[in-house]
Amino acid sequence: MVARALQAAGPTVDEVARVVSAAYFACATDMPEFAAVSAAVKGNPAMEAVQHEMLDSYTDLIAAAPRPCSGRPPEAPRLYRVGVLGAAEALAAELNRERVTVDGAGTALTDLIVGGLAARSDRA
Repeated sequence: MVARALQAAGPTVDEVARVVSAAYFACATDMPEFAAVSAAVKGNPAMEAVQHEMLDSYTDLIAAAPRPCSGRPPEAPRLYRVGVLGAAEALAAELNRERVTVDGAGTALTDLIVGGLAARSDRA
């Protein structure tokens, strides 16, 4: 889903961040029980390993998606990517509790991605 959306995205950091955010929250609203499933697999080492692989893949996607239009090097800090994913998960929890709209969550995540990239490039 995300890969297809990224192919149609415009070539700007803002547009790529918007598409990544929209795709993430489309998945979150399609499967609101994800947090409960995620918590349940934590007791099973094999399932937990699969979950870590999935999160690593998504973290890598978050990092790779804006790279062509951001000028960021491929070795951008992993902690930044993990932080963005953590923010996305927290926003999805708020969305599933109906404390924020899909548009509000998407805008917040987009702003975090764009703002983080801008802050990191200021330090380079």
